[in-house]
Amino acid sequence: MEPAPLNVLVRIRPATTDHSCFKLVSDNTLTVQQQSPLEFQFDAVFAQHVKTEAIFQANIQRSSSTAPPSSASSGGSSLQSLIERVTTGTNVTIAAYGQTGSGKSFTMGTGAASTFSSSLGLVQLSVSHLFSHTNHTSTSISLQALEIYNERVKDLLNPSKDNLSIMLDHNKVVHLPEATTLLMFNQQQCMAAIFNALGNRATAATAMNASSSRSHVIITLVITTTTPAVYRKSKLSLVDLAGSERQHRTQSQGAALVEGQHINRSLSALTNIINTLSDQHNNSNNNSSSKHVNYRDSKLTRLLQDSIGGNALTALILCCSPDDQDAQESISTLRFGVRAKGVVNVIRPPPPPPPPLLPPFQSLHAPASVGGRKKTVRRLPSSSSSSSSSCDLASSSSPVTPVVAGSRPNPDHKASITPLSYSSGIDDGKLHTRSSSPRTWAVATCMLMQVLGVVLYWSVIEGGNMPLTD
Repeated sequence: MEPAPLNVLVRIRPATTDHSCFKLVSDNTLTVQQQSPLEFQFDAVFAQHVKTEAIFQANIQRSSSTAPPSSASSGGSSLQSLIERVTTGTNVTIAAYGQTGSGKSFTMGTGAASTFSSSLGLVQLSVSHLFSHTNHTSTSISLQALEIYNERVKDLLNPSKDNLSIMLDHNKVVHLPEATTLLMFNQQQCMAAIFNALGNRATAATAMNASSSRSHVIITLVITTTTPAVYRKSKLSLVDLAGSERQHRTQSQGAALVEGQHINRSLSALTNIINTLSDQHNNSNNNSSSKHVNYRDSKLTRLLQDSIGGNALTALILCCSPDDQDAQESISTLRFGVRAKGVVNVIRPPPPPPPPLLPPFQSLHAPASVGGRKKTVRRLPSSSSSSSSSCDLASSSSPVTPVVAGSRPNPDHKASITPLSYSSGIDDGKLHTRSSSPRTWAVATCMLMQVLGVVLYWSVIEGGNMPLTD
């Protein structure tokens, strides 16, 4: 098993005013300008002018000294290299977190349909890089697109499917059996399917964002590699989280107010999961007892169970606004990222391939294992015919006439069917007949007791004319 701390990056949105509350100290350190400046350190910090393509290719160096020396991110990596790990059987998650209007959908490339093709987000870059590093002769890629709207999981590929069930498979992996899964053959087909799915996402205008996302979106690509010598199955999850809201700033009313409450509640559940996992990792270093992680508190945390504290390489991108009016929300986002740095996932070996399907028919003479003993089927020789003329259905070359339901058998057709007997597993050339089962003896004993009861009744009462009353 391989420890893999979460990679936490910060991207600062372009400011709407001339003043910015952020000051970049280095490539991984920034300060928030207040009466008492606050300094934060992450794996990477990107200024306002940095393009998404540069973020995708930039090297991510683990900044925390508490990271395990053998961790997956201790030697430095990039989002681009994480996509390459998917093709080798490792689960990867890239998620964007921040307040509403901080640039999460722009970073991920899941914004309005009008800007989907004009700007390259992490979704487009990840899909392009994935298909360019995939051997299509032995690898298949399937797509799922989901949104969590008002604590209901909705299928974006088929909007008629609402409130999908979340289950665990035989490997204890979260999956949705009712969700639509499309097999992708090339990059163009995959991007078109994602484009159509994002068109079904719930959005609305608020006082802070003209096209505010009202739901969390999770795009999942499942990569399966099957060769005579190798079987691998992994998934790439691209997550665009809806932004946290304050009602006095968004001025939401009616349905938008209910949507904001569900968004804040699910993000609060995610924060609790992050805090619990971070404390759990610190307690493990101090040999203290760990606390239960309640993933079932929200549909969002349930679907991200493999990504946060599970079996995946996860990169979390914190999107922040540099405006002074958003300083408190930005500080809250950065503190969330500091806690997320303490979460350590564990990369486990890929699960074994599924067992091969059994053949529909098996030879009568084929050995089978029953209860740890070898069981064979032998035939008793027919008493009315010699051993050379006995019927052997498994080795006889003569055709066998099938009997069709509703048809009369041919009287001219004569076939001697030999009785079957199970041997005891001793292969010495002799027939060893198995004794009757305990169930047969129990049934025979019960029937004998009933017969004895009837005989006793007639012999004592009826035969002896014994009076029943005085």
